[in-house]
Amino acid sequence: MYRNILSSNAILRSLSILIVDDSEIGVKIIQKFLHEAGFENVFFAVNGVDALRKIEELHPSIIVTDIYMPEMDGFELCKHIKANDETKDLPIIIQTSATDTAEISKAFDVGVNDVVIKPIQKDEFLSRLVLHLENSLFRRRIKQELQSAIELQASIMPDQENLKAVSAHYSVDIASLFHPCSEVGGDFWGFKEVSLSELSIYNVDISGHGVASAMNALRIHTLMQGKMGVLPTPDLFIRKLNRKVCELISAGQYATMFYGIINFEENYIEYTNAASPLPMILRADGKVEILEKTFLPVGVSSASGYESIKVPFKKNDQLIIFSDALVETPNDHGEFLNQYKLAKSLNSYSGKSAQELLNFINSKFEDFIGKNTINDDLTINVYKRL
Repeated sequence: MYRNILSSNAILRSLSILIVDDSEIGVKIIQKFLHEAGFENVFFAVNGVDALRKIEELHPSIIVTDIYMPEMDGFELCKHIKANDETKDLPIIIQTSATDTAEISKAFDVGVNDVVIKPIQKDEFLSRLVLHLENSLFRRRIKQELQSAIELQASIMPDQENLKAVSAHYSVDIASLFHPCSEVGGDFWGFKEVSLSELSIYNVDISGHGVASAMNALRIHTLMQGKMGVLPTPDLFIRKLNRKVCELISAGQYATMFYGIINFEENYIEYTNAASPLPMILRADGKVEILEKTFLPVGVSSASGYESIKVPFKKNDQLIIFSDALVETPNDHGEFLNQYKLAKSLNSYSGKSAQELLNFINSKFEDFIGKNTINDDLTINVYKRL
């Protein structure tokens, strides 16, 4: 099987392999196997210390190591590799003459991916090696795709130049925080000029994670920024968007969304909330209003109904919009941040800038979750009328 794979896969044959063994005979045997199989980049180290230097220098795709060597044995080498964030995913095959299950178990305990028993059988060894190299290539490809998705996600959100231009034109102070989780998600936010005195704003959270969510985010963002046209009220906008999204994305996928239009002349915001977390307005007098009306997510059903709600939004009022990570990330006790308690703590920030208010909310969130990590993108936006 491995012969067919190697004969047709030049990329696989070009991957670098590091052999770690202080036995000249053992090295020659493995070198012969790899040479006959067509591998082009094979390197050697005589012990764990030497191997760590070679790993840093050569960035091999796989390690094949003996256990018993001077200075640093194979077990310690594996511990060092797996403890390093840059090398923890590097596959390791350990070779041993022992058939003792305790020693083999120890090998897996320190992070080894596979074990081969000496004397090494050529076909078995190469089959195992090729399997782990294929898996390594697959993980590398997935990592590259995820990085592309992360960059794509960032590219559809406003940059500092956009923020400054919009803030200056509409006399609005805008602060934003976007903290992606370890996985790629589909959160994005932004704004679009409606008229000289009106600005549309939105926060969108696509269901799921990964490349598919990022692609759906791009599709919906493209619709919102270009193909939807200008509609007079948020409910009409969301209804039209919902019909298009239902045609565009697969069944079971959807987007939660807040979409509003700020009217700076008449001092109000008109909005539609499609199952997004409940926004808050910190009034100039320190009171907090939670905007509780919400509707179905976009993409669930083309027949979904939506309404627009209009509320005052006057000078020094601050609108706070956020993603569900803020109120759905548990702390060490499995508890979630209570939005209503958070709202009560905001009154002293009514005279502060949008950035100061955002920093306070984020610090409350970080203090609450402690060392726990978020499992969804965290987005917080604050819009303050000036």
